[in-house]
Amino acid sequence: MSLHVILPAKEQFTDRRAGAVARVAHDGLKGSKFQNTVTVFGQPLDEEPLSGFSYRGIRTWHRFIHGRNIGLGKGYLAWLKRLSKAERPSLIEVHGRCALARMIAEAVPDIPVVLVLHNDPRDMKGARSLEERLHLAGVLAGVFAVSDYLIRCFQDGFLPEQTDTSLFHLTAFGADRPCLSPPPKTKTILVVGRMVPEKGMLEAAEAAATVLPDYPDWQFVMIGARRGNGPAPSSYEKDVKDRLAPLGAQATLLGHLPYEDVQRYQAGAEIILVPSQWQEPAGRVVIEALMFGAALIASRRGGIPEYAEGRAMLIDTPDVASLARAIRSLVDDTAGRHALQKTAWDNYPFTHDAMIRAIDQARRKVLERAGN
Repeated sequence: MSLHVILPAKEQFTDRRAGAVARVAHDGLKGSKFQNTVTVFGQPLDEEPLSGFSYRGIRTWHRFIHGRNIGLGKGYLAWLKRLSKAERPSLIEVHGRCALARMIAEAVPDIPVVLVLHNDPRDMKGARSLEERLHLAGVLAGVFAVSDYLIRCFQDGFLPEQTDTSLFHLTAFGADRPCLSPPPKTKTILVVGRMVPEKGMLEAAEAAATVLPDYPDWQFVMIGARRGNGPAPSSYEKDVKDRLAPLGAQATLLGHLPYEDVQRYQAGAEIILVPSQWQEPAGRVVIEALMFGAALIASRRGGIPEYAEGRAMLIDTPDVASLARAIRSLVDDTAGRHALQKTAWDNYPFTHDAMIRAIDQARRKVLERAGN
């Protein structure tokens, strides 16, 4: 059984540049029963792909006509046509692009095509309307999602008779701990995320600026940029920097960092904030905070509670005042903070093995449903 995995055109399947989707795709293959028969497709790379997998860069077809993702898909289909029947894949997984998944599924109806959701499909080209999502449900062989929240988003407006539950599969995040015991902590409050309004970075900065002058032995660290190390800082990033300026040496704004460096900060932080303002699909940073046994403060938004309920302090309205109260409460209450850290460490079911079992089970069900 061979598997083709198609990434969004913007994703780079490399250790240094991999975005969230590329990393989730990688983690969903490492240790899979399909690992040795998978080929990952995406844009051509100028450095080595993530190790352990076959990778093929695809030139986009007529980008200015089709756009980057559909153009990449047309390039993939042209390549696929050159294969013999025996060489064709048993299953195709399209990550995060609804219109691309539909185009491929309609082009190769004899091969089961799965859409792997990472975000709310109602905000995506090809799935914004109920009619588009119903059509997708009719041509796809499966929909994988990292949270029940995303599955409910896809099914929004479906009548009971239109909802084929066998089409949808929960494939939750998973990550193994790189340490066997809780790592030593420093008096650090950490935020990791893209520098965009929906991630709540400005609210987190303002909350820290409100609280930390009263606690000079605590540090605030923020990791993230709008988009890698690419363009110049946005006005939003400048606003965040301005809010943190009064804290002086108490605040550190690090921009984009390699994943290994991010994990080093996550391991050492007493408190980690996930202050999402939007309906977060799930939030990989949530399980990373729990993975290292941090005291987690997170928004009760989207799929976050599916991972964090009972393991973190969840905030219904993640505004500056609520975030500041939550930070102050954990900084003041050492015993409560340590208890939350212990809960995060002791109650951690989100292992890589559990994730792979769920994904491979979903793949098998899709193949069985397709008669393969």
